[in-house]
Amino acid sequence: HHQLVALLFMPSVALSNAASTVVGNSIGELRPKKSRQAAWVAAGMDVIMWTLLALILVTLGKFVVKLLTSNEAVQDITVVLINIYCVAGYFDNVQNVIGGALRGVGINQAPAAVYLICYYLIMLPVGCCFVWPLKLGVYGMWWSMVLGTGMATMALAVLLYRVDWAGKAAESEERRLKDDISTPSTGTSC
Repeated sequence: HHQLVALLFMPSVALSNAASTVVGNSIGELRPKKSRQAAWVAAGMDVIMWTLLALILVTLGKFVVKLLTSNEAVQDITVVLINIYCVAGYFDNVQNVIGGALRGVGINQAPAAVYLICYYLIMLPVGCCFVWPLKLGVYGMWWSMVLGTGMATMALAVLLYRVDWAGKAAESEERRLKDDISTPSTGTSC
């Protein structure tokens, strides 16, 4: 079933890369409004895409699981895990797209800190508590994904909301001008 999760995550990776590219290009073109709009549109598109995928999974979950395994006990567990992932997937996918948009605008360290805190300092220990002391087993670890990815998504959304888009465009232009000034002329024109 981890192959299924990886497959479901691929459209989000594509949207994340697209968001990063369009946001970064728009900042470089000194179009901060377009950059901001592209970031939020990509996140919204991801929510719509995940809604469709989640509806398909909930509707066809048992059929999909039968394609993955013939073991009925594993099928029963996997159907529950898929249903949990239908919730966690919203956060997991949107945080990926928002992270891409933040990379496009040049904000890298804050998202890395968010991932470290939310996933390793919160989600993993909570998951371990769900699995062993609370005896929720594998379901507990997957429910901790809802918590960890949900927290990461909220934190990254706040970061995206607080971006000074015009300031980031100005920084980009300053770097471009600095690079142009410090680059020696070759004496040839192309």
